Amino acid sequence: MSQEKQLKQGRYACFIKSPEMEAAEASFNHWKTVVSEVFINALLACDKNTILELADAAEFFKDKLGIAGKDFAPADPERLKLLKIKNQPRLFQRTFTIRQIAEQIYDKNSLKDHAVDGFSALRRKCKELEIPIRASRKIKGK
Repeated sequence: MSQEKQLKQGRYACFIKSPEMEAAEASFNHWKTVVSEVFINALLACDKNTILELADAAEFFKDKLGIAGKDFAPADPERLKLLKIKNQPRLFQRTFTIRQIAEQIYDKNSLKDHAVDGFSALRRKCKELEIPIRASRKIKGK
């Protein structure tokens, strides 16, 4: 059954990959192959320094990529959540109001504190990360 036919029938809609996701997966597979070749060549050549450098790199990145699990604390958790919102796979492009984005990022207690200034810091971060924001309300001209 073709992918278009499955889409029409509503099957596998959540497994459709965006072009960005396919590019990221291709890049990951490329680097996985490169690192594997370096490791195997180091093993065959009995190159202890290269193997230790690979181990040091793995140790360095283990807590920065979220591999270690719950003890990973991102430097800017709001920006990380915004990137997750931006990169969610969707069948069609959907924009959110700034309040909808804020409800996904902040907990209920801090939402009130951030709403005082109209979520200006959040708007600025959305603009930097190129996350489109739908107009919250229509303002009538006088």
